Amino acid sequence: MRKIVLIFLIIAALVFAFVGCSPEDENIESENSPVETTILEGNGSGLWYMLSNGIAESLNKNYEGSIINITPGNSNTNILRLNKYESEFALIHNNLAYVAYKGEGSYEEPQDNIRAVATFYPSYAQFFLLKSTGIESIEDFIEEKPPLRFSIGSPGGTFETGFIQLMDSYGYTVEDLESWGCKIERKSQSDASKMFSDGALDGFFVVASAPNPIAVENSTNKDIVLLKMNPNMISEISEKYGYSESVIPKETYSFLNEDVVTFATYSFLAASDKTSEDTVYKVLKSMNDNLDYIKAIHASLRDLNPEYMIENQTIPMHPGAEKYYKEINLISEGSY
Repeated sequence: MRKIVLIFLIIAALVFAFVGCSPEDENIESENSPVETTILEGNGSGLWYMLSNGIAESLNKNYEGSIINITPGNSNTNILRLNKYESEFALIHNNLAYVAYKGEGSYEEPQDNIRAVATFYPSYAQFFLLKSTGIESIEDFIEEKPPLRFSIGSPGGTFETGFIQLMDSYGYTVEDLESWGCKIERKSQSDASKMFSDGALDGFFVVASAPNPIAVENSTNKDIVLLKMNPNMISEISEKYGYSESVIPKETYSFLNEDVVTFATYSFLAASDKTSEDTVYKVLKSMNDNLDYIKAIHASLRDLNPEYMIENQTIPMHPGAEKYYKEINLISEGSY
């Protein structure tokens, strides 16, 4: 009798253990489990660095114990590394992603393993010069061909790429500008700011948030102009290179008397097509669950919302992002 009871108890325990480890419980554990992933950002100190840390903190708030390993980079190398799956996520610009995905411009092969997750904020093309140069527009610069000294950003970066594309729309190259006497530097924003402040530069070109700190800082003791752009050229550049037509309101800078039309690229979070759907979903969900925290990181993010996050994406969306946006009824089946 005792043997029968013992066998019954063993069988009951096994059944209970099996039921206790049902697939539903395993899914619940998986849905709430922490994430360990990687993200490539910018120079280790700017807005991309702040944003990366904000994403990491939001993820840990939702999924306690999560870790995001943050590595410095830039938009160009981030694309190349993400395409090789050297990181699961990266911050990049949508104009570079546009040409990279197709294997155009400086990209010899299509970087088609990258996928969009969320758009964050615009960066505007801005060409600042000393007022004393007498140049007020890109047309003036092209027609008068002044031998100016200015920086176009670090080699291979978003600034340099934007400037080269802008000049190309007018039928000129950087070498053409140098042939008429321009001295073109390829400096970081901080180095360009110091050189401009010291009088070693007549101006600088950036593709950055507005107001631009260098312009604001130097406008306190220098007379500066923001060059006007031809709307027709902006349309051409936007269509050809994946930019968006945009406007810098005159209230942005104290030295502006009118709105300035320009083209803009957008900073956005991208993922490798090999990054798991679950990881992308959790990162995106945690950002939106902690949206007020993300928006407080920088003024450029103040208007961020889920609707904004799906705009201006120039490459295919990651399935994990699609899953989240469908869940909150922002997109429908097959729309991306």
